[in-house]
Amino acid sequence: MVLSATGELSCEKELNLSLDALIFLCVKMEEAVGGETELGGRVESSSSPHHFAQQESEQLRGMQLSSKPDTDLCPPLIAIKKDTGSKHRRREGDLKTRGTELGSAVTGSPLTAILPTTGKKSIVLSSETRKELAKQAKVTKEERRAWIDKRHKYLIARLADGIGLSEQQVEEAIVSDDKFQLIEQFFASGGFKKLLFFYQDVLQQKLNASLKSDGSTNSSIQKKLFITMGSTENFTGTCAFFLRTSDKVITASNISQEVNFGVFDCANGNILQGLEFFLSQIMIPALKSQQNWGAVKEGLKNSQIQDFLYSVDKFVGTLSSSRQNIEDKIQLTKVDIDIYISNLQNPSDYITAGSNTEVTEKLEEVIMIWIKQIRQVLVESEQMRREAGDVGPSAELEYWKTRMSSFNSLLDEIKSTRVKKIISILQAARSKTLKQWKELDGNITIAANDAKDNMRYLYTLDKFFGPLAKASPVTMMEHVPSLMNTVCMIYCTSPYYNTSEHMTSLLLKITNQMINTCKTYLCEGVSKIWDLDSENYIFGKFDTFCKRLEKISDMSNMMESLLKLQCIKIEGIEEISTHYQTIATNTKSKQYDVLDHRKKETEQMLGLLMKLEQIGENHIDLDEKYTIVLQQYSQDLEFVRKLYQEQKENPPIPRNIPPVTGKIMWAQQLYRKIDHPMTFLKKKTTLLKTQEMKKVIKSYNQMAAVLLEFELIYHRAWCRFADRARNALCASLLVRHPETKELLVNLDPVVLEVLYETKYLKKMNFDVPDVVLGLWADEEQIKRHQMELQNLLMDYKERVNGIPVILKAVMKPFIGQVEDALTPGLVQLSWTSLNINKFIKSVYSTLRKLDYAVKEAADTLECRIERILEDMSNTALISLPEDEPTDVLSFLEQTEKLAISAAHKLSQQSQQVECCVYELVDILQHTLKADDGRALEDSYTCTQLDMKQKTRCQECLSCSYYNLMGQLCQKNTDSLVRCMKISLESLRHRLRVDDSRYQMTKFVETQRAPLFKAEIQLAIPNVVLRPSLEDIQSAVNKAVNIILSIAKDIPLWKFAYLHHKQQQMEQAVAVELGDESKFTRMVALKPLDKQIIEHKDVNKVVIQLNTVILSLKTEASDLLNSFSEFSSIWNKQLEMQIRELPSHCVLESVDIATESLKIALTQECRSRQRTFGLALNKKSATDMDEIYSFIENVSKRLNRPIRDLDDVRGAMEALKEIRENEIRIDMTVGPIEESYAVLHKYSLLFQDGNTERVDGLAYAWKNLNTQALQVEDLLLKVQPDMKTDLLSGVQNFQIDTAEFYKDYDEKGPSVENVPPHEASDRLQIFQARFDELWRKYISLSAGEELFGLPITAYPELHKIKRELSLLQKLYSLYNSVTVNVDGYNEMLWRDLNIEKINNELLDFQKRIRKLPKALKEWQAFQDLKKKVDDFTESCPLLEMMANKAMTSRHWERIAQVTGHHFDVDSENFSLKNIMDASLLKYKEDIEDICISAVKEKDIEAKLKHVIGEWSTHAFSFGQFKTRGELLLKGSDILEKIALVEDSLMILGSLMSNRYNAPFKSTIQQWVQKLTNTAEIIENWITVQNLWIYLEAVFVGGDIAKQLPQEARRFQNIDKSWQRIMQRAHEISNIVQCCVGDETLAQLLPHLLEQLEICQKSLTGYLEKKRLLFPRFFFVSDPALLEILGQASDSHTIQAHLLSLFDNVNRVGFHEKNYDQILFFESQEGEQVNIIEPILAQGNVEFWLGQLLNGIRKTIHTIIRQASMAINDAGFKLHDFQAMFPAQIGLLGIQMIWTRDAENALNSTKTDKKGKERTEGI
Repeated sequence: MVLSATGELSCEKELNLSLDALIFLCVKMEEAVGGETELGGRVESSSSPHHFAQQESEQLRGMQLSSKPDTDLCPPLIAIKKDTGSKHRRREGDLKTRGTELGSAVTGSPLTAILPTTGKKSIVLSSETRKELAKQAKVTKEERRAWIDKRHKYLIARLADGIGLSEQQVEEAIVSDDKFQLIEQFFASGGFKKLLFFYQDVLQQKLNASLKSDGSTNSSIQKKLFITMGSTENFTGTCAFFLRTSDKVITASNISQEVNFGVFDCANGNILQGLEFFLSQIMIPALKSQQNWGAVKEGLKNSQIQDFLYSVDKFVGTLSSSRQNIEDKIQLTKVDIDIYISNLQNPSDYITAGSNTEVTEKLEEVIMIWIKQIRQVLVESEQMRREAGDVGPSAELEYWKTRMSSFNSLLDEIKSTRVKKIISILQAARSKTLKQWKELDGNITIAANDAKDNMRYLYTLDKFFGPLAKASPVTMMEHVPSLMNTVCMIYCTSPYYNTSEHMTSLLLKITNQMINTCKTYLCEGVSKIWDLDSENYIFGKFDTFCKRLEKISDMSNMMESLLKLQCIKIEGIEEISTHYQTIATNTKSKQYDVLDHRKKETEQMLGLLMKLEQIGENHIDLDEKYTIVLQQYSQDLEFVRKLYQEQKENPPIPRNIPPVTGKIMWAQQLYRKIDHPMTFLKKKTTLLKTQEMKKVIKSYNQMAAVLLEFELIYHRAWCRFADRARNALCASLLVRHPETKELLVNLDPVVLEVLYETKYLKKMNFDVPDVVLGLWADEEQIKRHQMELQNLLMDYKERVNGIPVILKAVMKPFIGQVEDALTPGLVQLSWTSLNINKFIKSVYSTLRKLDYAVKEAADTLECRIERILEDMSNTALISLPEDEPTDVLSFLEQTEKLAISAAHKLSQQSQQVECCVYELVDILQHTLKADDGRALEDSYTCTQLDMKQKTRCQECLSCSYYNLMGQLCQKNTDSLVRCMKISLESLRHRLRVDDSRYQMTKFVETQRAPLFKAEIQLAIPNVVLRPSLEDIQSAVNKAVNIILSIAKDIPLWKFAYLHHKQQQMEQAVAVELGDESKFTRMVALKPLDKQIIEHKDVNKVVIQLNTVILSLKTEASDLLNSFSEFSSIWNKQLEMQIRELPSHCVLESVDIATESLKIALTQECRSRQRTFGLALNKKSATDMDEIYSFIENVSKRLNRPIRDLDDVRGAMEALKEIRENEIRIDMTVGPIEESYAVLHKYSLLFQDGNTERVDGLAYAWKNLNTQALQVEDLLLKVQPDMKTDLLSGVQNFQIDTAEFYKDYDEKGPSVENVPPHEASDRLQIFQARFDELWRKYISLSAGEELFGLPITAYPELHKIKRELSLLQKLYSLYNSVTVNVDGYNEMLWRDLNIEKINNELLDFQKRIRKLPKALKEWQAFQDLKKKVDDFTESCPLLEMMANKAMTSRHWERIAQVTGHHFDVDSENFSLKNIMDASLLKYKEDIEDICISAVKEKDIEAKLKHVIGEWSTHAFSFGQFKTRGELLLKGSDILEKIALVEDSLMILGSLMSNRYNAPFKSTIQQWVQKLTNTAEIIENWITVQNLWIYLEAVFVGGDIAKQLPQEARRFQNIDKSWQRIMQRAHEISNIVQCCVGDETLAQLLPHLLEQLEICQKSLTGYLEKKRLLFPRFFFVSDPALLEILGQASDSHTIQAHLLSLFDNVNRVGFHEKNYDQILFFESQEGEQVNIIEPILAQGNVEFWLGQLLNGIRKTIHTIIRQASMAINDAGFKLHDFQAMFPAQIGLLGIQMIWTRDAENALNSTKTDKKGKERTEGI
């Protein structure tokens, strides 16, 4: 909004009115108010609103009137004091002084001097002039005072009262004003409609004798009152206005009726705020309180009056929002930058300013301030709007209007000249802040467009907001459809507003407006809603109607869903669908209004009748009404009956009511419904006598009886059910879920249900059984116990769940203690027990122990172990510089140093964690019971070990601790892996390669510093990188290896060895049992570094790092290629461009320096200039030579004398060439001269004379053009003579052509029956004659054309030309084919190139096919085609015969087939010798011979491969004990057998090949060799296995002594075996060793036979031993051989005792007597002394039998002693069990039970009461 110097008011499009319009609005409002009311103490009125319509046109016309000032006195100059507090108001124009003060405030007269401005000279009035002016002013004021009457006094009084001055001050101001005459014009008939007075600050200019030295005057600001028209002075203070309501003369008597007075305050020039206050606080309240509106009788209820008031309210709202928008206008922060941008005129100024670092830094600071301010605006605009909950849709419009104004003002600021200049400077400086500025600029533009677009669409809704606010609920519905259509249109078309948030906000505000309108309508006429008649009036009918709508909606939804029955194709559905259609049709056929919610209730009708009876007493006959009520009551009874029938099985029960009580309450409710009307009806005696009443009473009685019976039945049934609730309390307190095993509180829900029912039934005064009452008395205790138990189980569950997963297994003993404590609740205690509280306390006590153990273990685990492991995980193994790149060597050195320190630290931490783990185990062991703690050892041996497979049970306590240590050990390894991975990942992240191209630091802001330094160097002719990417990658790989090697110095935990031992044991057992599939290879104990390297995560990162640098090859190549632009630049600024290259480039993780490259490029640039100069000189010299050659050639042709037509034609052609090349030469001469000028400029001079020649180039060309003009003149002179010669030449030519035609027809090449070779010769002769004629024809035709004569036609000559052309094609091809085929025949066979011949023949065939059809009938064509086709068909045969596989035997076979001799070995053997053999006749036979040659060559190659392969294969040997290499390696020999089978398969395929005839004998020989070799090797392996088995038996040991004959036989076998192995060492080739002679083929079967004899004897020996000691049958042959072989040492039997005896784990020997056995021991560690010691000497089977008998005898003796002990009178079972072994103890208990049972059974025969005593047995 702008207050202009002319007093006009403007505000964009929202507000556009002047002060005149403001006054006119006030007139209208005051006329509407009327009366003597003074508005706000400042408005008076003396007119009536009846004149409003008649005077409107006159007032509009009166607004345009203005009066001219007096010629003597001009209006005072108004000074506007600047409002420093308001920064959003602007002024137009500068303040200009136009006069001086006369007397008091009279200034600005045209006759007075003009006050000077600062720096200008002013006109000074003399003292006499001043006195004269003051005297005139005084006379004028006195005259005006004389004119003052009551009308003036009235104005003065009103002004003094409204402004706050005294009447004397007002009078003085009026008479001193130069516009005093406006008052008289206001009073006159038809005068001005308004009279304005401004009271505001003015500039008082004082002229005195003491002028300042610069000639200026003194001035001051004072408040003055003056008259004004309102259009020439700025309004900044208070305006007092008088308004007329008619054109009558204003007199003293009617002034109070005809003139209205008002005051308009505009402090500090804020006119909008003053206007808003005036309208909103004074005018509008006055209008709304007005009761009398003249001719409008309805007053405020009239629609026009309401529209008027709504318009005024809307105007005030618009005014307020416009004022607020102006005040909130966004301005960028003012910064003093004029010194930087004031002198910018042209682009060079901007570039200069941009190159100044100080200027750019200052401007960047300014831009950053503005960016921060703009971002704040954007953030505030995106914040959530805080609006009242009931705000209407107009607020949405105002919001977007305000937002549009804010962003438009911000856009204006951005587009201002000041901002544009700053942006231009920063663009020239390439400032990085411009990126943020451009982004914000785009965001602001988007936000402004968003607001503008939303405003445009929301304005379409503005027309609905008024009716929506004023309408009643009924009329509102007329506008809602249109409103919603418009909203839908906005949603569909608006590009910004169609979001769910905006639409939700808009619809919510529309809903708020509708609600507010309804509230206003509902409260109309009452002060409060409760002043209405009743609550039912407000809500009752509406609720009833809503319930009815819900029912109708349910029916409609159900009918809609059942419509789909018609579409379902299921058998039997048709009947259901038909039934539904019947019901739906019946429902739709109802005629009544389904929306009518009104319903007449019987009780309401009775109440109304009772009121009428009380009013009318006996004067009103209500019998008929009672009859109607009776009918309604009868219907109610029938309704209750039907309702009972429908709901009796499952009656509706209120919420939170137990089922039985709810059913009883339902029955009582139905009873009350029928009972209450009956209490009224039965009092009407007259009604009781009616027949209808009797029927009603009968129905009532029946229904009441049924309801009472229903109530009694349910009550009695509940009483019976409640008796059983007591039994439910005998259940256990707790129960375990059968599936989840979770503990639950075992309280039967029946108990709680009974207690709940009892509570309500007692309230309803029903009888309750005594048992239930007793139960009810204990209700609080039962519920308390239930709650405590639930809390207990919940605490237990929380504690168990709170145990760390890793500790749960070792916490099983503690959890078991809690479970033991809970056992009484599962087994013993019930809900009637008295010690429930003690049980709960006991469980809580056990839980506290569990808590303590868990806390101790968890604290150690979390605070010590896991914290150290976390620290290990975060240990940095590599140091990467952040700011600057490093060179490769420094990087490796730093990495190695850090790796050494990190390895030491990690080793200490790993050992520390291991110590903490053992401390944790000790803590847990000390907390355990003594028995459980003793079960744990350092090795944590499993107590339930699988004796067969030696696998751990994973269930016992030892396994739990074993697994705990295993998991923590794995966590330690995982921490090291994570440590490695993090360090490698950080290196990979630093080295990661993006897809973007390389970035130059001069132009691109990098996100991370590169890691490595490199340098680009010039290695002519290439640009290379030093160090190369391969070198950098190698350094990265070395660093990775250093990091991975850190774990080498970290020792393994003790557990690792323990676990490895367990794995070895399990694997050994698995191998012994033959289960080799379980362990495919030996378990090895891997060091930590190997485990880490093999980890998949570490391995993945290592693989990525192995190629991370090399992946930059493409980018590096592009970077190096980018410098190729300097290879061909010819520019004087080349060196400058090189110097401007960036000092370094960044290629992802590599920083590449370019200094050395720049130096090399500068040197190379100078070298290239010289090279380029040479090339330019050469190119220009070539062009110059070409031009000189052209000039010389053409000049010679033009110098020839012109004697005949050929000379004329030659001259014309030369002239034509000059014209055609004139432009080209002109365009070439200039560049040549410029090229040599450039060479001269750069001092590139060459001693070749070209520089001197170029000076004469243009001169030579000019001379040639002069010569051409001379030749043209000469041609004009010789034209007549030449024409005569031409005509005679044409006549001679016609004679010559006729003669040629005749010879051609008779002797030409086209004569029939001429052989092709003769026709070819004729063609050459006639072609020569024709060429001579044709030359003459061309010359004569050109002459005729040259002289403009008719050109003579020679059609026959043209025809012969075409025929000769066709014949030339045919015979040239014929001659070419003939020459080529003859050449093929002469070609030597060894130099034959079939591919070349094929290509040439294909070319000939293509050329033959392309010949014209007219030639295909010629004999030459047919001979040509036959020759080419025949030779083409022979080519495949020739190609096959030329194959290298062809040998002499194959050529001999071909010679036999063809009958032609082929001397292939001759040096002169050519293709002709083969072509003479008629190959095509024997084509198939020759092809078969050639194919067989190829196949035979393939067979020969495969056979040679097999023979060569087996000439290299040799045996490999293995060490046997300490006897040397006496074994064939099993794995290697199996591989050799497989190779033998492969070779036999190949030889078999060769044997079956039909082309193997030349090699068949060799193939058969090798098949035999390899077959025999395979058989011998198999026998060899069999003998070897059996020899190994028997060698352990017969070489040493006790068995050899007992089988001497077999031992001697095996000694011979052993010697033979050694000889065989010695021979194998000497002849190591497999085939030669096996089939070289018959040694192995004969010896190995013999050895196998002898070994089998030894084995058979050994088997018989073992059977004898088993028969002697049958328990040997329990062990395998190898085990028995081990027992027998070591029989001399009795102590070796310990390992086999468990296999021979049941649970005898070991025997004890005497300390001194080595072989004496004293006791035997079980697996459990129980020892039993043998009664008679056994001497383990002699054969093992004998003393083992003695040991067996000794054990039996000992056990028998102990059993006898136990039997005697149990029969002892002082027998004590505890002492008995401690005295005897456990097995005997069990047997003794069984004996006691048997004895007692026998005694009891025997005693029952004589003692009748014995049965009672035996019940405990």
